[in-house]
Amino acid sequence: MRKRSNLLRMLHALNDRMILTNRLRWRLGHFEMGYQYECWADEQFAHGNWFVINSLSLSNEGEFVVQMDLLVLTGDKILLYELKAYSQPINDCRDGTIQYEENGEKYPHPINQLENAHRRLQNLIDALGVDLEIESYVMLTHPESYIMNLPSWTKNLLIQSQISGHILEQMRNAKPVTAQTKHYYALLKAQDHDTSEYNSMIPEYSYDQLRKVVKCPQCFGVIWEIPKFKKYLMCPCCGENVAVRDIARLAMEDYLILFKEKPTMHKLHEWCGGKFSKHRLYQMLS
Repeated sequence: MRKRSNLLRMLHALNDRMILTNRLRWRLGHFEMGYQYECWADEQFAHGNWFVINSLSLSNEGEFVVQMDLLVLTGDKILLYELKAYSQPINDCRDGTIQYEENGEKYPHPINQLENAHRRLQNLIDALGVDLEIESYVMLTHPESYIMNLPSWTKNLLIQSQISGHILEQMRNAKPVTAQTKHYYALLKAQDHDTSEYNSMIPEYSYDQLRKVVKCPQCFGVIWEIPKFKKYLMCPCCGENVAVRDIARLAMEDYLILFKEKPTMHKLHEWCGGKFSKHRLYQMLS
């Protein structure tokens, strides 16, 4: 099951506990939308006779190298997918970049990113002795996503309406996995390190400067009132019925991802803004 990256978790943990810049809040929303569509893509591949690695991040001595959004291992090949959830049509600038019309900013071209990931993956499997061929594709997961002015010879880019047909074709043609395929899967999974090229965007923060609040585990909105004796409540932000225990658990996870240490019960009580008694926290989290 795919999990949010450490980068995305940290941004969610900081949001509403400190004031993020407009650009950083936009990136948070963009990354969260990308995560949701990555989960959607995972579901599309859930029924094939293959092994799936949903996100493989490679690093070298702690420095980010490349992230591969989705890998599918069959009996004779690796399918590599670069997943993009652009929420609107974008322009191919023919200079190795693409451009959103709404803000005029340029970003690395997904085809170039795919070629880089393909090259890195080839080097990796050669070093590991993985004897599988690689096929690579860019997958545009948002229903309104499209790259305008794309050269006609571009064959390995899929818009959302093409994805289900592509997967069915791959399922028909895939060779069954073997014990060797499972071994290759384990080798590749062992290379994963959760790093990101965007880690530098995390703003500086300290415990004292962050607001002490609790959040909804569904939408990450701030919850201001916690009933004393109820086990569930309706989130005022998203309307979902959420377990109070999960609210406390998210507060604990946010603390751990931000400060890399387990809080004392006194510290956790303070971190939650006093919304829970220490006794209730202990009961819910023990």
